[in-house]
Amino acid sequence: MVRNSYQGFGSEYETLLKAFDKDIANQKKCVGKDRVVSTLKAMQLSRNDVAGFIQSHYHRTDMSMLELTPEFIKDFSAYLSTERGLASGAIWQRCMWLKGVVLRAHYNGKIPRNPFRTVSYQSKLQGT
Repeated sequence: MVRNSYQGFGSEYETLLKAFDKDIANQKKCVGKDRVVSTLKAMQLSRNDVAGFIQSHYHRTDMSMLELTPEFIKDFSAYLSTERGLASGAIWQRCMWLKGVVLRAHYNGKIPRNPFRTVSYQSKLQGT
């Protein structure tokens, strides 16, 4: 029970992909009001890339939000560049959607730390 609590199981935002799915469901409600369909599609693309990254690098279908680290974010960015072949603008967009999901979980008290706090996108995207 302690391990499950530490890993985030049993809370509202149990896992990263469940948090994405919840945010996507909220975005769907806003389409046609203050969001356009392309916004929803961009978020779904980001979610699918995160799912592919978790499967490729961790050999799992999902992971606890508490496992997120700055290294996860940097590795995700590298995955988008090398394995997915995306340009820097697309990589930035995918990372920003991920950041939104993670920050909402952090600000709502679901995860104790913000793994994006120490990550710089410009240096990673420019290859330095």
